[in-house]
Amino acid sequence: FSVKPALPAALPALTAGPHQGVTQVRAPSNDPDEVQLQFTVPDKFAGAILGKAGAQVKQTAATAGCKVSMTTRGQGADRRAVIMGTYSKAMVAQGMLFEQLMEAARAAGTEINEVVVTFLVRKEAAGAVIGKQGATLKQIREASGAKIQLAREEVESQRPCALSGSLQSVMHAEKSIFDLVRQVPVSPDGSTAYSGGVLVASPYTGGGSYNLDAGANKRSDQAVHTPSAKRQRVDDSEASTKLLVPAQCAGAVIGKAGSGLKEIRETTGAHVDMMQQAQAPQWPTDRVVTLKGNAAARQAAVLAILRMAYQQNRDSTCTLKFLVTGQQAGILIGEQGNTLKYIREQCGVSVQVERK
Repeated sequence: FSVKPALPAALPALTAGPHQGVTQVRAPSNDPDEVQLQFTVPDKFAGAILGKAGAQVKQTAATAGCKVSMTTRGQGADRRAVIMGTYSKAMVAQGMLFEQLMEAARAAGTEINEVVVTFLVRKEAAGAVIGKQGATLKQIREASGAKIQLAREEVESQRPCALSGSLQSVMHAEKSIFDLVRQVPVSPDGSTAYSGGVLVASPYTGGGSYNLDAGANKRSDQAVHTPSAKRQRVDDSEASTKLLVPAQCAGAVIGKAGSGLKEIRETTGAHVDMMQQAQAPQWPTDRVVTLKGNAAARQAAVLAILRMAYQQNRDSTCTLKFLVTGQQAGILIGEQGNTLKYIREQCGVSVQVERK
């Protein structure tokens, strides 16, 4: 099963006031894994994110598996895409929004060199993010390279934290902040005390997203909301996805002393293994990669692998191959090929199922 998506040109850019227009904020969830993000979108590109009658933003929500909406047009020059869901799914949605924004900018003959994202931090966890005399916040800035401003004012018991920089630096900072906030127990009145924390910072080469779950395109025109914590516990955390990486690109994915694979594991939460060529002689020109984890983690890992494998040749069309069972192949093809046709039309990629 192979997919040929066009890669984006280069990492990116955007400007906006740090905490202006922070609206449509929901009270904090009782699930510590849930986040709220607001991704800044220039008003002239809002149509590319929304799509006709909101179809595009609904598709983004359905594919990522979280809530995605757009703020209404105000007096400012920018609008915000509001993302609510578990951290891993929110990262998938953010990557998709970035790709849509980049595509719209290229079509308009302009460049975006910076992204601006507002991360809503629960007020009881703000101290963990700031650290003693601002030490933790300073460490996140230095490690990620992102500009970070944590507001004093609160919105629905949360403090807006504005992050700006390249997509990679912003996602690096988001991961660090999420890890710190997650350690602080959720308190209904925001009064939880905090005595310290561990900073976990790791870069992420994020971007768009492809849904790997068989049958995921059914009813994909409708927004998919984040499952409850109880449902998450029985999620497909041990499900697996297998894909083929061209042998000549394997080194870029593995990285020096395995640093590439380590980065993918740490930033996506997926378990990643690459087989030696001798272990899969039936694929002489490819290396087999196995991903284990929930669907959002595997989606993010696939995207990271895709970027790493083709980072030296971004302007070309790349080929992505997945290994699927006969039953999965039937679901992907659909009745009279309808599912494959739907994927081609909705995603703009060439897709075919081959017998091996």
